[in-house]
Amino acid sequence: MKLNRTTLARSYAEKYDISINEARRRLDQVADVIVSELEKGHDIMLNNFFNFKIRERKEKKAIDLRTGKPTIIPATKTVVVQMAASTKRRIKGK
Repeated sequence: MKLNRTTLARSYAEKYDISINEARRRLDQVADVIVSELEKGHDIMLNNFFNFKIRERKEKKAIDLRTGKPTIIPATKTVVVQMAASTKRRIKGK
């Protein structure tokens, strides 16, 4: 089963006996803080949950498959999400 924002908020609201709107507001606030800190270049480590790290990819040379000509792929930043070991164990049932 896949959870989207609404179903996650509904599950959160049921578990903690709050309204769905309040649950959605809280989830949005957490997501906003995470994104804001990543934009600043900070890695986020949520113990026993997930780690969010900024990875910088270097510029690299490639071949354009349509034309066969060499091209440059520009440097970029991306976010890497790693699951904490304790979370992995819980999901695997160990």
